[in-house]
Amino acid sequence: MAEAAEAKPTIRVMSEALNEDASNKATIFFHGFNTFGASDLVRSIGEGAQQAFEGEQWSVQYNNAPLDAEEISDALNEKLQERHITSVDVVTYSMGDVPGIDAAVDIINNDWRHVESITILSGPADYDGLTEKTKEELSIAKNLAWIPWIEYSTPFRYFAEMYFYKDAIERNPMAAVGGINTRFMNGNVTTNLFLSSQINSISDSDIKGKINSINEDKFRPVINYVKIQDGKDTVVDNDYSAEKICEYANKKGLVCNVFEVNSRHGEYYLSTDEYNAVFEQVGELLRPQVKQEQARYALNLYSYYQLDTVTADDEAE
Repeated sequence: MAEAAEAKPTIRVMSEALNEDASNKATIFFHGFNTFGASDLVRSIGEGAQQAFEGEQWSVQYNNAPLDAEEISDALNEKLQERHITSVDVVTYSMGDVPGIDAAVDIINNDWRHVESITILSGPADYDGLTEKTKEELSIAKNLAWIPWIEYSTPFRYFAEMYFYKDAIERNPMAAVGGINTRFMNGNVTTNLFLSSQINSISDSDIKGKINSINEDKFRPVINYVKIQDGKDTVVDNDYSAEKICEYANKKGLVCNVFEVNSRHGEYYLSTDEYNAVFEQVGELLRPQVKQEQARYALNLYSYYQLDTVTADDEAE
C-alpha cells in the first residue's frame, strides 16, 4: 500500500458524447468516501445521466492518492484541452461533493469554459451535513489516524472496512462480508492514508465559501440536489444538506433544484431505474434553465463590450 503515497489522480473517459452536437461537452463524475474513483458509479447510473447532460462521461480516478484539489484540477485541465471540451457538467456522489465542487468552482473562476450544472447526489453540506452516526465513525477514524504504522496496516484496514459496512452486514451478512473479503484478496481496497485524507477533506470543507466565491461575471451553473427519500440515508442528512446548499446557491443568485430518489446510501447500483427516472426529470428542468443562463451571460458580455467600446471612443477623442 505504500506506493499509494506516490499515486496521482487521473481522468478516465467512460463514454463518448450522446450525439455530435454534444461532442464539445463532458460530464465529470466524482465518487465519495472509500472509493478508487467514479467508474462504477458511471457504469451504474451513467446511461440515465447522459440523457440529461448528453456529453462525454468522465470518471475522476483518485487512485488511492491523498486528495489534492490542485492535482485533480491539473488532471482535469489537461483532459479538457486534449478532448477539446468547452462545456462541463459535474455530478458528485456522497462526500464526492467536496472535491467535485472544488473542481467545478476552479473551472468557473479560472477557465473560459462553462460549467452548466453541478448535480449533487446525497452529498453533505460540509461536516454538519453528515448524520450523527457518520460523524462519530469519522471521529474514531481520525483519532486513530495519528498512529504511524496505521497508514499502511492491512489488518487495521480490514477492521475499518468491516466497521464502515456494518449496516450492510446487518442487512445481508454473507453478501457484505463476502464482498469485503473478495476486495481484500484482489487488492481492490483503498488505503488508510487515502481514507485519512478524505476524512480531513470533509472535516475541513467549506462548500458555502466555495459557492460564494464564484465569480459573478462568469457563466453561472444550475445546482441540482438529489435526496434519498424517506430517511433511508444513514450517512448524510439529506434534508439539511439540500436546504443549506440551495440556500448558499440562492444567495449567490444561482438556480437550485431539489429531486428525490428511492434508494439507500451507497446502493445506487441497485437503484439504476430510480436514478434514470430522476435524471429524466433533471434534464427536462435543466435545459430551459441553462438556455436562460446562456441568454443572461450573452447579454452581460454584450453590455461589457459595448461599454468597453464607448470608453475607448471617449479616450480617442
